[in-house]
Amino acid sequence: MGYFSRAGRRAAWVAGGFAVPLALVLTGVSAPVAVAAGGASCAKPGGDDDLRSVKPVKGAKAAPMGGNGCQGQRGQRGGKGPKGDRGPKGDRGPAGPCVDLDSVKAVADQELSAALIRGRVYIGRRTATPVAVGPYIWKDLTTRANPGFPKNACSVSITFTGPRAYVKVLTQGGDVSEIACDYGPMSMTCPLGWQAVVKP
Repeated sequence: MGYFSRAGRRAAWVAGGFAVPLALVLTGVSAPVAVAAGGASCAKPGGDDDLRSVKPVKGAKAAPMGGNGCQGQRGQRGGKGPKGDRGPKGDRGPAGPCVDLDSVKAVADQELSAALIRGRVYIGRRTATPVAVGPYIWKDLTTRANPGFPKNACSVSITFTGPRAYVKVLTQGGDVSEIACDYGPMSMTCPLGWQAVVKP
């Protein structure tokens, strides 16, 4: 009686050990998938190399979570969106530096010019005849040797009386200043510096 009782319990234990796997086989569900469905872990995607090879898009949102707690695969990159509207017009920039030039035909086949560039004023001369025109020789009129040069000069002009030339500048504030220079075929000197002229 005791032998048959122990044998019966052993048979029941063996049968019970195969009860769950056999039930799973009969229902067509594998053990790993059943675990994933319970939310403990997610099955590794397989068979679709093309989707796994897609590079993530910078700033793209993550795929939504499924009902089983697993995140779906990233989809293909979308097309380019429409062009945005033109932005508002910017403010006007500051005024650039003034640039000016004036020339006059003087005595003894001399041509005189005054130039304003990068905040400096120059006087220049060259020999100009019907046969040949020589190179220009320039002299800076804004050095320490020519004191009194006004700030914010914005235009320049030049005239002459005999062997003396007069260079005038007009500032942005409306002030006028003048410098006198003696010129010749081989020399050009401006000994007096800049002098204020009564402004208009």
